[in-house]
Amino acid sequence: MNKVLGVGSTKPIKDELAVRLGLYEAFVLQQVHYWLLQSKHEIDGRRWVYNTYADWNKQLPFMSLSTVKRAFLKLEKKGILITGCFNKFLIDKTKWYTINYDVLDKMNLLTEEDIAVLSHVSSEPAEHFNMGKCTNLID
Repeated sequence: MNKVLGVGSTKPIKDELAVRLGLYEAFVLQQVHYWLLQSKHEIDGRRWVYNTYADWNKQLPFMSLSTVKRAFLKLEKKGILITGCFNKFLIDKTKWYTINYDVLDKMNLLTEEDIAVLSHVSSEPAEHFNMGKCTNLID
């Protein structure tokens, strides 16, 4: 079986990923994966990224805002996306995201190259954030 999560790419999607997760979910997952590889926000041994749905929608303009939101929520429900709230200000409810690569590995969706890249943990100190409830506002 060919594994499909390409390291470093942002929009090219493999057929198997789209078939197994859904086309929109595959695009969202690939975009989050791309930004996680760039992220300097490491918390509890995981890299995290954050955006509102509107900001994600700007990166995925071929999807409607409601489709972006649905894709994120489906990936969260499947346990592929993990969310948190690490904002510096408690009033900021923007969701933070990381990928549960263990779930993808169990689904045989990671290549050996993916695993090698993902096993590298940044040696930079993590920033400290407030924990609170996040909602990921639409605008």
